[in-house]
Amino acid sequence: RVLVLEATPLQPPPLPVLRYDAAVAARRFFRDLRTHGSEQSSSGKLVLLGAANAGKTSLLRGMQRGKPRPTAEPDRTIQLELSALTIRRSDESCVHLSCWDFGGQHEAYAAVQQPYIVPGALYLLVVPADRASDEHRQEVLGQWLDMLQTRAPGAAVQLVLTRVDKLAGSGAVEEGEE
Repeated sequence: RVLVLEATPLQPPPLPVLRYDAAVAARRFFRDLRTHGSEQSSSGKLVLLGAANAGKTSLLRGMQRGKPRPTAEPDRTIQLELSALTIRRSDESCVHLSCWDFGGQHEAYAAVQQPYIVPGALYLLVVPADRASDEHRQEVLGQWLDMLQTRAPGAAVQLVLTRVDKLAGSGAVEEGEE
């Protein structure tokens, strides 16, 4: 028997799809794992999310340089800034992180950012202390947690409270004080 598909709306699948066979790829993966063993990865993805002017870029620059580095207004992240961070462990080995610092200025950015929110990353959700209230809950916390739940369910999320020094009577330690 012959099935003729001429003059039909069906299109042949793209060549990469024809080459992909999940069962074969899975067997190859486990065969290679058995043959070559496994190795712990020393790299990862760190994503900084949060509202506009929450301190994401300042936090990241502080972690990279080892001291606080407030970001000036003209240097704020507009859409996305990629950088690297190396963390030395106690055993002198290093963890290398690809850092994704997302801008938070416009709600339109959130739609563009969603494809980059994937499982497997560590998410720092940066919350400015001076806006950490019920009044600003959706802006500084809710929308980001909703996006993470939708795009990367079960993701590792660490809340980071910033701008504590902006709170009246916070007793925050000024630079140079102990």
